[in-house]
Amino acid sequence: MLNSIVDVKNSNYLNLNLNQIFMKRLALIILVSIPIWVHAQIIYDQEFNDKTGWGVVTEPSAFSNFGIRDFGNSLGNVFYVNDTNGEEGIWRSSVIDISGYSEVAISIGLLGVYYTDPNTDYIRSYYVLNNTDTVLFDEQVGQTDLQYNSAASAIVSGSTLQIMIAVKDESTGVGGPFNFARSFGFDKITVSPITYLYSRNSGNWNNGNTWSYDSHSSPSCGCTPNEDTHVFVGDNDNVNLNTNATTAGLTIESSGRINYTTNARLDIVRSGVLEIESGGNLNKNGRNGSSLRFSNYSYNVDIDGELSVGSVTIDAANLYIEGSGSLTTNGNFTFNNLSSNNVSFGVSNISVGGELTFSSSSSGVDFNVSSNLNIGNRLRLDADEVNLTNTGVFQTTNNGVYVSGAGNSIINVSTFNFSNINLNNQDFELNNLDEISQTGNFSNMGGSVSLVNGAGASWSYGGTSTPSQFDLSATGNTFVYNGTDQSVITPTNGTYENLTVQNTGTKSLLAPLDINGNFNINGTSNLDVSTNNYSIHVGGNWTVSSVQDRFIERSGIVTFDGASDQTIIVAKGNETFYDLAINKASGRLLLDGATTNLIISNSLNLESGELNSNGRDITLNNGNPAALSRSSGYIKSESTIFPYSPFNWVVGSSTGNFVFPFGKSDSEYIPFSFNISIPGA
Repeated sequence: MLNSIVDVKNSNYLNLNLNQIFMKRLALIILVSIPIWVHAQIIYDQEFNDKTGWGVVTEPSAFSNFGIRDFGNSLGNVFYVNDTNGEEGIWRSSVIDISGYSEVAISIGLLGVYYTDPNTDYIRSYYVLNNTDTVLFDEQVGQTDLQYNSAASAIVSGSTLQIMIAVKDESTGVGGPFNFARSFGFDKITVSPITYLYSRNSGNWNNGNTWSYDSHSSPSCGCTPNEDTHVFVGDNDNVNLNTNATTAGLTIESSGRINYTTNARLDIVRSGVLEIESGGNLNKNGRNGSSLRFSNYSYNVDIDGELSVGSVTIDAANLYIEGSGSLTTNGNFTFNNLSSNNVSFGVSNISVGGELTFSSSSSGVDFNVSSNLNIGNRLRLDADEVNLTNTGVFQTTNNGVYVSGAGNSIINVSTFNFSNINLNNQDFELNNLDEISQTGNFSNMGGSVSLVNGAGASWSYGGTSTPSQFDLSATGNTFVYNGTDQSVITPTNGTYENLTVQNTGTKSLLAPLDINGNFNINGTSNLDVSTNNYSIHVGGNWTVSSVQDRFIERSGIVTFDGASDQTIIVAKGNETFYDLAINKASGRLLLDGATTNLIISNSLNLESGELNSNGRDITLNNGNPAALSRSSGYIKSESTIFPYSPFNWVVGSSTGNFVFPFGKSDSEYIPFSFNISIPGA
């Protein structure tokens, strides 16, 4: 079918022969890549030899090609679409009577080649059930350098069925190394029946006596499941999966069970369902080499019971998993050959013992996680442009995340727990909108890397590396240093919103620290301004929950410069600063009235704003009169009960005029001066 894409108008001999060679290669790809099912019965078959079986066709108002085109003996006729002038054209089948069948399978061969214009053009496959419900079951979108041949499939049930294919192609001309026209096409549309098989007793999968056509209690059909059957296991039957098996659908009822008795592979094909009811079980039975595979189409997996298997492979398929049960693999969960596919994990609990891998044969995948997902080894993104969105509880704590593909991204909207991330110098984005707990490091960050902690989000970081690609500017976000000895990095935007240091060890500044919001020291962790005596600016509250002095102030300066009230809260009773500055355009700096006394070792600068002792003590331990300075700030101390909220200035043997800059408001400055002319003893 991809022969339809070849542009043979170029008369150059070399180009023409290259095209011919490539046409033969593509024809071979199609023959071996698209499954051609052999059915006992075909309900509907459309290969575009004529217009029999067509419904109404809606043509674009202007187009180069929209209709049947003959490509010779190798492929015959194909419905070929090229340059619809940016409009959508629609082909419809006639209305097909499927009332006499439990389920039917739709199969469509699709094709396309693109070298420019990545996402404005598309080919979409729909089915219409009972003349009312229209469902999109496959979509291919134009991508730069896309060459694909694939099959769209769906398994449906109802009274009537109509198939619709909508195509828009606004790209003109040719591109690529073989001068291919940018176009879409489709062919070989079939509808065939799916036969129901019921377990009638416990036995082997490949034993004809295990199955019946009619019910769990009916006579044997003398048949075994294949790609044209939907299998139902129930009635307390235990079916042994003793060989490699294929089915177009599998339902394990509440009293049913399938046990692997060898390291077999179970293939679910043709967009069939896998449903495990509450109480039902598909069990690896100790066979760690057992496997489950979905390929080529879109699959809905509903697990309310239990599924355990050695490994799971998704090959060129969309996959949607939901339910209240659990899925467990001893080994890997692997996605191969995906291109613009969708993956959704919505079952209550998924546990992957090995790696969850998007292989390098995939690209452009949307992966949505809303389950409790636990990966025993690591999340591996070898594919390009995997877009992972987590709204569940996602954990990969042993070996974390390994990224070797380009342009991958993770959006966390719930809880994401991981250890290390190795980026292999690839472009990567991680956007946290809720809660991240990271116990390890980032490594190999040579690409374009964006690490964003969103509004109101919390990121707990346990690594010892110091990546600068964090953007921590969003309103209300909190960054937590939760390791042992760690360096406090400077974010890419230069500031923290809210900052917490906790756990154990010492967190050391690598540069001046600017915190727009609250700062917290928890546990037995210390914050060290380091021997460089880096400055700290705080716009919110200063809180130390430990009963020990956890701030190593050295000779650094701390400036409170928020626009509203700020509070210093220290559980142990005293907080010591070397140099303290108050520079507030509005609001007050208050000592916590229950616990906190303030000690200043060297200087206090009241640039602007109110320092409110709030019934506690303030002590300045430098006897130089210049140790206390002001521009428009002041100290408010008005306690009338013991110990009267004193301001203690330890002057020693110093002399000079000591000014105590008391005040009641910005307009009520009440300084007290005390001149010492003779040194005290």
